[in-house]
Amino acid sequence: MQAASIFHLPNRDNEQLKSLNIKSFPNSTPQEETNAINYEVENIDEEISRLNLLKAHYRGRVNELRSKLSVLPIDILLRIFEHALSIEKDQLPGPDGILPLVLGCVCYSWRQLIWSTPSLWTTPSFSARLYSTPELIRLFFDNSGSLPVSVGWWDIVNYKPYEELGFIVRERPEKLRAFRCYFTNEGREIWNLAELKIQTIQMLSSGLLPNLREAKIYHDGEFHDEVLRLPSLRELHWKGFLKLPSYIPIDNLTTLFLEEIQPDYCLDVLLKAPKLETFHVTITSILLRAGISSPHDEGHLISTAFQNRREEVILPRLKYLKWVYDIHPLNRMWTYYLMKFVRLPSLEYLHFASRGSSTSLYVGEAEMELVRHQFLVSMPRLKHYRWFWGHIFNPQGLGYWDDSVQYPLGSTTRTFLSFLPSSVQKLHIDFLEKTAQDCLGFLFQLLKVGNSEGEIVLPALRELSIMGDSSRSVGERGLDLGVFYTELVEMLRSRRNGPPEKWKTIVRLEYFCIEVRDWGLLDKRWSKKGMNQCRDVAESIVGEGLRFEERGRVPQFDESEDEIYLAE
Repeated sequence: MQAASIFHLPNRDNEQLKSLNIKSFPNSTPQEETNAINYEVENIDEEISRLNLLKAHYRGRVNELRSKLSVLPIDILLRIFEHALSIEKDQLPGPDGILPLVLGCVCYSWRQLIWSTPSLWTTPSFSARLYSTPELIRLFFDNSGSLPVSVGWWDIVNYKPYEELGFIVRERPEKLRAFRCYFTNEGREIWNLAELKIQTIQMLSSGLLPNLREAKIYHDGEFHDEVLRLPSLRELHWKGFLKLPSYIPIDNLTTLFLEEIQPDYCLDVLLKAPKLETFHVTITSILLRAGISSPHDEGHLISTAFQNRREEVILPRLKYLKWVYDIHPLNRMWTYYLMKFVRLPSLEYLHFASRGSSTSLYVGEAEMELVRHQFLVSMPRLKHYRWFWGHIFNPQGLGYWDDSVQYPLGSTTRTFLSFLPSSVQKLHIDFLEKTAQDCLGFLFQLLKVGNSEGEIVLPALRELSIMGDSSRSVGERGLDLGVFYTELVEMLRSRRNGPPEKWKTIVRLEYFCIEVRDWGLLDKRWSKKGMNQCRDVAESIVGEGLRFEERGRVPQFDESEDEIYLAE
C-alpha cells in the first residue's frame, strides 16, 4: 500500500493529465509510461525548433527588406563591394581572400548581387588554411565569366590545387592575368622541392597566356627557372636574388618591384626598361653581407652603363619612383649615379629614403647636394614627395650628428625646400632624430604665407605630413611639440585660411598631420610639469580647430578633476 501511494496524483493533476490526451496502454508500467511521455516531449521539442528556425528565416527576410542597405542602388552597393575586394587597385587580399563567399552569406539581396557579378570573382587568394580544394578554385574561374583572374597563392604545399590550376590554364589560357606566390619559411622549404617548381613552371608555360601581366614569386635566392620568359608580362616583383636573370623580358614591363638587388643592377634595369611607369627599389646592405668593401672588387666593377657616361638619361614615361637604401657607402654611391644621370620629366610620385647616418668614402657631401638639386629640379610634374630625413639638418646648416661626431654637411632647411619643384602638392617627411625639431620650426617659418623672407614656398601644397621617431627614451623623445608650436600654428593659420590678396596663386592647405611618436598625454613616465605642458599644447591644438588624437582616440579633458582620459 505504501508503494501505491508514490504514484497517487491529486484530482487536479489527474484532470490535467487526462487533458494531455497521452496514449497509454493497459497493464503498462510507470517506466513505460515515462518513456512514452519522453517520446512525445522529443517530438514537440523538434517541432518547436523547426518553427523557431522558420520564424528566424522570415524575420531575417523582413529585416532584409527593412534594412537601409537594401534600399541602396545596386550600382552603389556594387562599388562598395569592388572597393572591399580591391578590384580597381588590382591588389590581392590576404591569405583568406574568398570575400565573395562571405559577402554572399549576409543576406538574399547581397547573395544575388555577388553571384551575378563576374568582376567580384576575379581576385581570389587561396591558402592552406582555407583547405583550397580544386572545386573552390574552379568556382572562382567559372563565376568570373570571361574576365581574367588574378590568383594569390599562400603556402599551398599539396599538389591537387596546382594540378587543378594547371588544368584551367591549359583549357583557358586567357583566364590568368596575375599569379602571385607568398611563402613563409615552412612553405618556402617545400617550394624548393623540384617537383613543385616543375609543376608551377609547366602551369604558367603551358599556354600562350595572352593576358598574363604580373608574376610575383618570393623565393630564397636560388630560383633559376625560366618561368618569367613570358613576353606578355607587364608587372614583375623580384626579391631575394642579387641579380635579375638575363632571360627576363623587361622591354615591355610597366611596373617593376625590386628588393635586395644590387644597386648597380637596379640602375641597369632602369635604363633597359623604356616602358617603365612604376619603379620600386629597396636596397639593403647586401654588399656588406657578401663581404664586398669596394666598388672595385672583382665582379662588382662600376656598371658599364655608368662607368664612362657623360650624358643624362631621360626616362619620359616613369611616373612613380620609390628608392629606399641603407647608407652604406656603395649604396650611397649608386644613389649618386641615379641623381646625376637620370632625368624624370613625367615623375609624379617620389619616395626617396636613406636609412642610417654614414658618410660616403666615394662621394662628397657637397657633390651629393649638387646632384640632388639637379635631380629634383628635373621633375616639373612632381606632385607627391616623401622623404626620410635621415641626416638631421640644423637651421644654420652646420651638419648632422652621428654618435656625437659632427660632420660638415652644407645643407639647410632652406636649400632643401628650394630643391623641390613648385608643383609639389603632397609633402611627407619622416624624421629620425630629436634634433629635427629645430629644423621643423624653421621649416614652418618658410612654409608660412608672408614669411619674413618674402618667399612663396611650395605654392601648390595641399597636404603636409610629418612623422616623428618612436625609438627614443623619455629623456630624448622624438619630437617635442612645444619647441616649434608657435611656428606650427602660424603656418597653419596662413595656409588654411586661404591665400591673401597679395598671394592669389597659393593653394589652401587641405590636410595636415603630424604624428609625434612616443609622446603621449597618458604616458606615466612624464613628470607633473611635463604632463601639464603636454596638456597645454593639446588644448591649444584643439582650440585652433584641429583634431588631437592619442592611440587612435580623442582625449577628453576633465576640468574639475584635472584628469585626461580617452573617449571611446
